[in-house]
Amino acid sequence: MQLKGNRQLFLDDEGVAETLRVSRRYHSPVKYVGNPLLVGNQFHDAREGVRYEEDRVPREGGVPKLNPDLTPTSVVRSPSGLFQMYYQTKPPGIRDFGYGGGTPVVAYAESHNGVHWRLPALNRVEINGSTENNVLFEPPGSLPSVVIDDYDSDDARRYKMLYYPHNISFSPDGVSWSNVQKVRVPSRIGHSDGLNCLAGWDGNIGRYVAYFRPQVARPDEAIDPEGLSIRLIARSESEDLTGWTELETVLAPDGDDPAGTEFQTIGVFFYEGMYVGLLCVHEGFAEERPKRFPYRLPDWPAHSAMLGRCFVELVTSRDGIHWNRSEGRVPFLDNTPGGLDSGVIWPSNSPVVVGDELWFYYGMAVHSHGLSYMKLPGLARLRRDGFASLAAGEQAGWILTEPMICPGGRLHVNADARGGELSASVFEEDGYHAPEYAAVRCARLDGDAISHWITWFERTDLDPLKGKAIRLKFYLRQAELFSYWFA
Repeated sequence: MQLKGNRQLFLDDEGVAETLRVSRRYHSPVKYVGNPLLVGNQFHDAREGVRYEEDRVPREGGVPKLNPDLTPTSVVRSPSGLFQMYYQTKPPGIRDFGYGGGTPVVAYAESHNGVHWRLPALNRVEINGSTENNVLFEPPGSLPSVVIDDYDSDDARRYKMLYYPHNISFSPDGVSWSNVQKVRVPSRIGHSDGLNCLAGWDGNIGRYVAYFRPQVARPDEAIDPEGLSIRLIARSESEDLTGWTELETVLAPDGDDPAGTEFQTIGVFFYEGMYVGLLCVHEGFAEERPKRFPYRLPDWPAHSAMLGRCFVELVTSRDGIHWNRSEGRVPFLDNTPGGLDSGVIWPSNSPVVVGDELWFYYGMAVHSHGLSYMKLPGLARLRRDGFASLAAGEQAGWILTEPMICPGGRLHVNADARGGELSASVFEEDGYHAPEYAAVRCARLDGDAISHWITWFERTDLDPLKGKAIRLKFYLRQAELFSYWFA
């Protein structure tokens, strides 16, 4: 096993040889107490009774919202630290392009702290007779997916956006965008009717990867003449972001999902050498599933109301093709009964790293998907690497890794051992403790640390073992281990 400079997480069993009395625990982000975000008309911090973490909020240059109904689908952080949000909204009064509930546009917001937002006047698109708005492209445009691409050496293409109807655009700063280019995504498994998720550049295959949402009768068939299609997740690759390979189904509801389940969207991002996905699961009802375009009746709306909630499930993959769903299909970001997100939680494409946390932005609604009522943005926070842990209770347990080539340096862990303890030992190729790295010589962790440096009485690093085949063994009691790495 080679860590290749990444942290080793415990989202799957990769790299774990044996365990004793430990179990995998999944963890959910904590929703921000000040949700929903962007509720004011112009500077979006006007509510009474909400105590913000920072009182100094920039108030210059903002424009009013075109519609209080908005769905954030991408949030990134610029090299300077600016939070940049790309979202879908539907301004009233513009030409109807045949989208159910109004015609969508791609809009932009920015923030100095990720909580207080402003809408800058971009002066790019005329909406209802004025360019004093924050719209990026001519309508229609929906579900923008944005990545900051460190692979591309062309600064003018540092930011990349894929949005529906399938268009690609580039930007040096996330604000000034190039003219859009049409993108064709060939498919034999159904038409992709809205979702675009640009995961980014996969260096292992030397291609860009994106995910789409075709509608099919069943995962193994094309759309049927009855129009009783479901939505699932398909994958495509590209070398230049304009020519894409034919869609390949990678995630579809199965026998462990309730009848009527479909997948509305997915946010895919690279994290510590893995693909991580935020799968929007629509837990619908088979008997209520509507017939959809182009098979709907003439008097049906483009998107008929679909009963059942939408929540986010965490999925993972090592290659972006073969995906693992969470044990027991546990929601990662769940609905709050009676809350503003009780009907729909719609994930953005990827979290934003803020200090020792991952910040997840999402759209939420109190109603079922397909109803044209209010959708609002929300925020939830998770400790770094905090998706899943291997945990032991009062009875001590251990985790033994697969053999690896020791890179040297210091061994770090992300662990919570409050009320318990965690220690580690190092085995050499013969299966015995390296003399100075036995567990009895380890300085034990008994607190909660995002980054804790493991040391032994005689050694503070693993430099003497560099280049040798080793195994790590972690001993836990009333503790949970989220990740480990060498640095």
